[in-house]
Amino acid sequence: MFAPLRGFPTPSSPGLLAVAGGLLLAGLAPVAAEAQAVQLRYQFPDGMDLRYEMVQRSSTSLPGGMGDMVQTLRQELRMQVVERVEPDAALVRSTVEAIRMELVSAMGNQTYDSSEGGTPADPALRPLAAMVGMASEAVLGTDGRVIEAGDLSEVLERMGEEVDPEIAAQLEAFMGAEAVENLFAQNFQAFPADAVSPGESWNHSMSLPAPGLGTLETRFVHTLERVEDRGGVQVAHVAISGTMGGLQPDPDSPMAGMMQFEGGDMSGRMEFDLTNGRILESVVTTLMSMGVMGQTMASETEVTLRLVN
Repeated sequence: MFAPLRGFPTPSSPGLLAVAGGLLLAGLAPVAAEAQAVQLRYQFPDGMDLRYEMVQRSSTSLPGGMGDMVQTLRQELRMQVVERVEPDAALVRSTVEAIRMELVSAMGNQTYDSSEGGTPADPALRPLAAMVGMASEAVLGTDGRVIEAGDLSEVLERMGEEVDPEIAAQLEAFMGAEAVENLFAQNFQAFPADAVSPGESWNHSMSLPAPGLGTLETRFVHTLERVEDRGGVQVAHVAISGTMGGLQPDPDSPMAGMMQFEGGDMSGRMEFDLTNGRILESVVTTLMSMGVMGQTMASETEVTLRLVN
């Protein structure tokens, strides 16, 4: 079974976005000088066992003068190499070890903390509980390609026992192979085929599913800013910019006409440990405008990924 390295997206998130970010590993031999071109590649050493914290914070303006809705989702992720599939690819396992969610708005506050155990009383929070302990796998290339990503049918079955059928049906769009591949691609940003020098850029794009609505097109531009020596470790600093396009509506969905995503800008940065081939930290912020039944809402979402150990 394969799965994304993210939580479930919301209309106010950058796509499920993510992203995400990007998870683990860009690597290569030490860089002798800052201006030297570097070949960005993920590394998957045998026995790799890393832990990351991912924090997604979204703030959305509510219509009718109701103020902002602020949601913070924290995940503890464990990344392990299961086996080498070929010289330039590996089977990587992702395990969601803990989740904490806080939602604050004029309509009421909600919290969920997996460390407290139990099943949330609110059916809308039960998908989060079902994610805790979820172990998933994908075959990844050292250049960031998702070579193979399976579906999440087993997770969907698990959720079916705890989650309202209508909510489970909405989440089904995140369970197919294509959706899973897109989510992995957010975390493992594709690297260019050739070496890059400070000041040079490369592009990356993807289609992100918005369940019950359609798809969102995202385009990223990565620019290598500089390479520094940090206590014997070579670290690449990469600037991120991009856009999230407007919604391509699903013609078969009755909800598609009720919500309009007008897209927005994305910006951020990443720090890559080139010596050991892993991401140290990434931060991506997305600004987006959307309309719901004639009411316009603006949202800002920041996703931070940080290596814990």
